[in-house]
Amino acid sequence: MDQKFEGTFLAQTKLNNVSVVKGNENRKYDDLYGSGRQRTLSFDQPGSNTSFSASGWVGWGQKPALPMGGSRVEIFSSLGPVNLAFGPT
Repeated sequence: MDQKFEGTFLAQTKLNNVSVVKGNENRKYDDLYGSGRQRTLSFDQPGSNTSFSASGWVGWGQKPALPMGGSRVEIFSSLGPVNLAFGPT
């Protein structure tokens, strides 16, 4: 995904692993909009980014208590692994 993506995500696979990473180039995009906030990757269930399913939020600052609208990405696979990277790795 583009390193400027902000929103919720869901990645699932039936027979393999899911991997979600922030990307090591994201520090360039901290304070992207001059708000003084750092880029954040937050999982709905901490430690769940290498199982069969991962969901959460990525953006700047704190995760909103109730994300309203905004962007969402969903990835589903039956056989292969799912690798979701927010920005260059």
